[in-house]
Amino acid sequence: GINNNVLANDQNKYLIASCNTHNIASILKTLHSIEDLFGRKRGELNAARTLDLDLLDYKGMVVNDNPNLTLPHPRINKRAFVILPLQDICPEWRSPLTKQKLSELVALLPEGQKIKKIE
Repeated sequence: GINNNVLANDQNKYLIASCNTHNIASILKTLHSIEDLFGRKRGELNAARTLDLDLLDYKGMVVNDNPNLTLPHPRINKRAFVILPLQDICPEWRSPLTKQKLSELVALLPEGQKIKKIE
């Protein structure tokens, strides 16, 4: 099944979703295919893009030796638009690296990040 939240800040809208599947390669392939359908062009790091789909975590795995995948996502703990909705869709999640609870990560978020839920 898929769970999701739609959020926005001053510049962007975000859909945070979770899904259950058993194959990490098929997840990445599907994410890239969807990005391609929306005209995503891979070029400059952090360049504007039509769609950006990230794999944040996969069964608590830590992957840091693959040039195409880092798990958990390397900036997951610095982004309110990820951490805050994650509390709604997966409240028991803990960082595979630090074992911190989401409430602990929320307390450590950089200041100035504002998001609002879109109903």
